[in-house]
Amino acid sequence: MAISDPSSRLGAEQELGEYRSVSRLAIGSLGVAAFSPLAWLHPLLWPVAWVTVGLAALTLVRLRTRPELIGRGLAQGAMVIGLFSAAGAPARMLAYQHLLTVESEQFVQGWVKLLQDGQPQMAHQLKMFPSARQTANVNLWNWYRKEPEKSADLRQYVNQPVQRSLLGLGRQAQVRRYDTLSVEQVGNEDLVCDRWVVTFEDPGAGRRSYFFVTVTSRRYDPKSGIGRWKLDTVVPVSGLEMQGLESIEAAPPTE
Repeated sequence: MAISDPSSRLGAEQELGEYRSVSRLAIGSLGVAAFSPLAWLHPLLWPVAWVTVGLAALTLVRLRTRPELIGRGLAQGAMVIGLFSAAGAPARMLAYQHLLTVESEQFVQGWVKLLQDGQPQMAHQLKMFPSARQTANVNLWNWYRKEPEKSADLRQYVNQPVQRSLLGLGRQAQVRRYDTLSVEQVGNEDLVCDRWVVTFEDPGAGRRSYFFVTVTSRRYDPKSGIGRWKLDTVVPVSGLEMQGLESIEAAPPTE
């Protein structure tokens, strides 16, 4: 009959005594962390990253009070992944919105400059999707002559309050973006809505006057799929009058 070695039996008992099970909470936090990168897709998915951070923090606290469990490394990994998504996703969205705001402002300023320089036919093109606009080498007045519906739309367009005012005031008006009302993404389209302020010398009042305009610009071309801007809506803020600005006809010149 073989006699077991007492030292080997003692080593086995020590090994069993040192065994610690993995925390289920740690495993769960890492599992949730696997989904936290979804937060980069849409703000509605940001809570996934927040839950990951909270669950990982709870796991680390529990492990401090439960020395018989292991899983600290899993919880720390989940924490890193969660924090990266929780901080990175909003930062990416803010940077993207800032880029859209800058691009939209430059686009609207170009449209304003065309009206102030007496080029309503070119300003009118910016309300169309880029794929529908005429190329730079086309004589727009001749094109409008041949397109009665477009010509009628141009006449109606320039007699709208804001366009009429900018044409009448010309370069004496100072136009600047006042604030951004909204920046949003609808499907494949980016929409930026800004409030602009127009200031000008009012001879009748003997002082500088101003009025506000809400401008919405859209970035997307449904035909080409290229992100290019178009002017969506131009609306004067209600309650502010544009005094002394007469209607201006933008009829194509006759030969």
